Amino acid sequence: MKTIVLVSDIHNNLEALKKFTKKNAGNQIICLGDIIGYNEEFDPNKSVDEIRKNNIYSIAGNWDRMVNIKEAPGLNYNGDTDFEKKLLKEQEIYGGTVPNNKYYTQSTKNALESIITGISQENKDYLNSLKDTYSIHGIYYFVHGGFHESQLKKELKESTDFNVKQFNYNAFITGKESDSQLVPGKIIILGHTHSAAVFYEGKYEEISNSSENTEFEIENDKGAVIILPSLGRKVKENEFNGYALMKVSKKKTKINFLKI
Repeated sequence: MKTIVLVSDIHNNLEALKKFTKKNAGNQIICLGDIIGYNEEFDPNKSVDEIRKNNIYSIAGNWDRMVNIKEAPGLNYNGDTDFEKKLLKEQEIYGGTVPNNKYYTQSTKNALESIITGISQENKDYLNSLKDTYSIHGIYYFVHGGFHESQLKKELKESTDFNVKQFNYNAFITGKESDSQLVPGKIIILGHTHSAAVFYEGKYEEISNSSENTEFEIENDKGAVIILPSLGRKVKENEFNGYALMKVSKKKTKINFLKI
């Protein structure tokens, strides 16, 4: 079986990223986006530089698209300003949260300003060049937050037999597997939520911070959704931070979540 290293939601944590790249030097790596964002104490250019220096293939996350916002945010978020409307437009296809006073803390606003005002043109061009999706062998599908029909048609050239309505993203991340349908023969890999989890064979299994080297074996013909942890930002106290090793073949997939 071929091994692929998967990482997501680095969120500008340069220290964690350097440890990760050193540990996985020489391996095939796929990043599922959100290279930048949060952790405003770090220069966002350095995380992007580290990804590029190590030739890591990446798709775009919602924070990576923030470089297209033309103006720095104000201190009050109520959904009415031109900035917020632009922010919503950039975020909606990537599963981003609607900005409001409760969610957008001062730290988040500072991170946004560091991206908008501090990212170099070279790195902005690089982030804008990232695709929204990626696929391997018609089995493995990578996306930061969730699929949209336009993505499938434009980037993956998928026919209508891959019904995006089967893919209920909110049901997966809330663990309501009874409201979800897996797509037979498709292994969907996500980031964005910062919660390491696997949904397969009617089971939703989330990995806690106390877990490590937990391997799951998946029958590809039954379908599955794999949700990657955040490498660089912890939201919940017991949240698992790290990355994953995925062993791939035509019939089976093995996924193992690891800490740095």
